[in-house]
Amino acid sequence: MDSDKCIDAMGVIGLVDLEVCSYLVVIQSRMRVGQMYDHNIYRLGKVLFVSLKSQGEAVLSFEKARRDVKTSWERRDSLKEINDKARKAQRAHFGQAVSQGFGGFSSRFRDASEALSAQLDLVRRTSPEPEGKPRSSPPPEPRSWWSTKPSTSRAFQPSEETPASLSTENASPESSSKDSSNNEDIDFRVIDELRLILEGRVFFFSYDFDITRSLQCKHKNPKAGCLWQTVDSRFWWNEDMQKPLVVAKLDRFILPIMEGFVAIEKCQMEGYTFDYILISRRSKQRSSIRFQRRGVNAKGHASSFVETEQIVSLSLLGRRHDASFVQVRGSIPLFWSQLPKKIELKPMPQIDGSREESESAMQKHFDDLLQRYGDIIVVNLVETEGKESVVGRYFAELVSRLDLPQVTYMEWDFHSNCSGSDYRNLQRLRDILAPEMEGKMEYFWASEVDVLTEQKAVFRTNCMDCLDRTNVVQSVIARDMLNTILFRLGLQLNPEGGIKHYADFDAIYCDIWANMGDAISISTTGTAALKGDFTRRGRRRVWGLIQDASNSVTRLYYATFRDPARQAILDYVLGEQRDIGAVRRVLSLQRSEGTEDEGDDGS
Repeated sequence: MDSDKCIDAMGVIGLVDLEVCSYLVVIQSRMRVGQMYDHNIYRLGKVLFVSLKSQGEAVLSFEKARRDVKTSWERRDSLKEINDKARKAQRAHFGQAVSQGFGGFSSRFRDASEALSAQLDLVRRTSPEPEGKPRSSPPPEPRSWWSTKPSTSRAFQPSEETPASLSTENASPESSSKDSSNNEDIDFRVIDELRLILEGRVFFFSYDFDITRSLQCKHKNPKAGCLWQTVDSRFWWNEDMQKPLVVAKLDRFILPIMEGFVAIEKCQMEGYTFDYILISRRSKQRSSIRFQRRGVNAKGHASSFVETEQIVSLSLLGRRHDASFVQVRGSIPLFWSQLPKKIELKPMPQIDGSREESESAMQKHFDDLLQRYGDIIVVNLVETEGKESVVGRYFAELVSRLDLPQVTYMEWDFHSNCSGSDYRNLQRLRDILAPEMEGKMEYFWASEVDVLTEQKAVFRTNCMDCLDRTNVVQSVIARDMLNTILFRLGLQLNPEGGIKHYADFDAIYCDIWANMGDAISISTTGTAALKGDFTRRGRRRVWGLIQDASNSVTRLYYATFRDPARQAILDYVLGEQRDIGAVRRVLSLQRSEGTEDEGDDGS
């Protein structure tokens, strides 16, 4: 293949089928987070959308990407984050496989083309142009990897910097119809939003290691096969985008991407060196953008569901030991909503559906958690008075009606107990939860030869957004369990002071948990977490309060003007909504409302 028509890529995220044509989404840059058990873990950097309407369109995409990369290198040296040796060994031409998970694309281009061209029709929404129809433009190129739809209009318009030869020689004639223009506009807006999502520093992957399952889950249910066959589908974010590759049996091109957070830090304590790892896995089931989706669906999938695992890994007496502790969070598991009817910071929540419907969905939700994690300790942090109490009290009532012996319900009004930013009262919650942690819950601990303990229960924490208050409480719970783990491993010798006695490690712990809270919050609201200064520094500060106010205003703007379109695009990309028309309607409504607002401002 001509090298001028290639672009360096580090993996295939998948395909997106839009109005004008389909687009291949590939990884253009990444950042190495660290290693887990000798396997590299990466955070997704920049992505590239390659038009599959024609080879000419792909060349335009490649040319723009090369210019962007060149400009990026000229302006800054941030790409030096990637180890030079790894970059030389693993970077490859567009689609070329890297690091055990991929094979050479260039050498097998024809085979891949034949396989996909035969299979992609199964998932295409638009049929080829009927035979015999008069053409006002050149006939489309043969159907192949590059061309799966008639080439009637250009999906990527060349920028002012595009060379004239590429603009005129490779691009299709531009349609003059209004519908075609609208379709192109929808493609551009979906791509722009999807690019913002994917480049938001919250997606992680490994070419040869499963980061979607906890250590205990892997031990209890070992799986063999290709990487994509071993992952937890709840956390395989791009599963729907990669279905054409799965159908075509192109295993080496299938790369599961996980939304959430990964941090890996080498730490020292009492002369020992160990890895502290924190992984948060955000479920794609009922994926939600804050107010746009609350509660559960009929299958029992809760919005804002996140599994968080902290891991301590070290070598003791020549043997590796791994300790893991898992917590989960998720929206209150009943039918309810909180859509803003106007510009308002906290819309009034309302109960939806019948009592029987909510009970059935809640039962399914808890059944799934019980099967996966064992006993459940619900920690409900919503207000017991005011707006939030509408769903909080109903939650308590339905849990009581279900009468599940393996589910323990606790409510602790965070705002009331920590009023005036007095977070010293969190000790009260720790005292309440201590018997559960010291009793049946435990944690997973395994050496190379034996499993010493298993986690038998899980905390399920929630507030309204499952963000700010939940972040604070989960970090407190994790700290207490970490103190126990490190003490039993012989790493920390101060049972009273715990990890606070070790200032360097305590700072690492606080920063990691604060960064995790920010990452989950960015996925849900578009801003960093509130109350992050407490998680990061152990106390509230004036600057933290000012930052919270700023983020609250930004969240208000997003909830009013941006989130509906973002939710519609997410639903389509994740396969929850198969009709691109639903995205078109939301985008059109958003555009018309924006036009009206501009008119009002000018009157």
